Amino acid sequence: MIAAAILTTAAPSLSAVHYQPAEHGALSRLHLHLNGLTYHFSTDRSELNEFNYGLGASWDLGRLAADNRLIDGTIIAVEGEVYSDSFSQLGAAFGLSAQRNLCRGLDFGLRLGLMHEDNLRDKVGVAVFPYLLPYLQTRFGGPLDARLTLVPPLGSKTGGLAALQLILHF
Repeated sequence: MIAAAILTTAAPSLSAVHYQPAEHGALSRLHLHLNGLTYHFSTDRSELNEFNYGLGASWDLGRLAADNRLIDGTIIAVEGEVYSDSFSQLGAAFGLSAQRNLCRGLDFGLRLGLMHEDNLRDKVGVAVFPYLLPYLQTRFGGPLDARLTLVPPLGSKTGGLAALQLILHF
């Protein structure tokens, strides 16, 4: 019901959404992602890797400008990363993110893309899996921020997890 109200409110102004390409320098549009700690919500975490080290990057493409407060100022970026998954096997993800300021020092974002993990076919029956994941990211204006991504439970395949990344800005 709340989502319907938001969509109804947002719908008339969605036609007024405009994309503004990033204008700042190339290096300041690049962000390095250092993957690290995870917390699995599963009751049996004994065989799961809680330190999912890895490396990734994002590149700011630009912002959305709109009359709608929910959309205006949203940063669009392309992201990719390689990491050690929960079973200490190689994983990779590539996609887009949309990130918007929630309040001073904190942003909310959504990541949309495709992922591959070495054991993914055994877990879900496919080699590449789509994802849409919410995250919170600090925004203090310095060279380092933190991002907390939530991977929700997926039936009997995963109990879900929270993953912490450090984001280095250039």
